[in-house]
Amino acid sequence: MAQELRIEDGEKVELLDDKNHVYKTVVWEVMKDGSILVAVPTVRGIPMLLHDGAEMILVFFRDWGKFSFRVIVDGMVTVSDVRYARLVKISDIDRTQRREYYRLPVRMAAVVCQYEEGMTDEESTSDLETVEATALETTETKDISVTGIAIETKRVYQYGEKYIIKLNIDEPPRKKVPIMANVEVVRTDVNIKTNMKQVGMRFFDQNKNMSELLAKYVLAQQQILVMRRRLVEGD
Repeated sequence: MAQELRIEDGEKVELLDDKNHVYKTVVWEVMKDGSILVAVPTVRGIPMLLHDGAEMILVFFRDWGKFSFRVIVDGMVTVSDVRYARLVKISDIDRTQRREYYRLPVRMAAVVCQYEEGMTDEESTSDLETVEATALETTETKDISVTGIAIETKRVYQYGEKYIIKLNIDEPPRKKVPIMANVEVVRTDVNIKTNMKQVGMRFFDQNKNMSELLAKYVLAQQQILVMRRRLVEGD
């Protein structure tokens, strides 16, 4: 198993900084001393600044799970005019679930609005009409978790872009609660069958009430799905 978990040349990986921002990159070469050269990630076409001594988390995937370990940036290497970051492993490999939090497959209307720098989700929630005036589109969710949401859309979203998203989530008994959340685009995939884009977004700057409300909603809906499955399966 240890041999199977080795990072390989050309492998796609992710780097997480101390703010849990995710940067996709590719391993160019694993050196004989165990250090790893990765292509410097870019955000909107601009190379990311990686400072010597900065600690990050390197994430890689296998069919049976998601793995990660801590690395420290140890300088840059230029090969054929291409810059690579040299990463040194400073922790053991840790295995986690493929997703750290349960993602609830759910379809609900989602209004994507412009984001104002410095605005917390608490401030946006308190001014629903103002935020809605900046609506860019109304689309539909694919899934939701405590930490993020995925939407399906024809609109083009770029990695790292920030928005405000409005949802109406269920709260017993039979009550719809409007919420506004700050989100950042972390992943975009295309469904080749429908040609629809599936955009993953993470929540950020959440206040405690928002986090608790989302957690209650996801847990309640998860329990409902489990009960329905048991009824179908006759368990």
